[in-house]
Amino acid sequence: MNDEITKEQIEILKHANKPESKGQFVGCGPDMERLVDLGMMRFLGKPSWCPDPFYEITRTGIDFLKTIDMIRNMTSMKNAQTSVIRLAAKIAKLRDKADKYDQLIKDLGVEMRDPNGTIWDEAKRLQEENDKLVHCLRLIRDNPDQGGYWCAEQAAWALRSVTPESMDSNQ
Repeated sequence: MNDEITKEQIEILKHANKPESKGQFVGCGPDMERLVDLGMMRFLGKPSWCPDPFYEITRTGIDFLKTIDMIRNMTSMKNAQTSVIRLAAKIAKLRDKADKYDQLIKDLGVEMRDPNGTIWDEAKRLQEENDKLVHCLRLIRDNPDQGGYWCAEQAAWALRSVTPESMDSNQ
């Protein structure tokens, strides 16, 4: 004899176990006969006013339904645990990526810093230096006692020809 219980037989047991069914089921057939053979349902009789026989769910049938529910709950819990473990692994990977990203941003910020300040600080410093040189050249040009225009032109030419390498060699 086959020990398997079919979905239809489980549905019969569930229907009989509902409070509104009061533990009873009306109807017959091979599925009901199998449940009676397994001791999960019991024949109550056939009333004169109903063409089908009445059956009642037994303690064995109720315990069987509880066991099925427990197995389903355990399977659901196992699936939930597996999902939580997977989510935790994904979160750990994302945190690791976030930490690496944060470190990249910090490293990039350090690389972009110049010991002399930002590029804008350097541009401002060079502009101020240029303004001072232009002012000095104008003083020389406009003052005949200091050589006048000719000396200013010579000084400007000398400044244009000065390179960082030539300044290092003069020292």
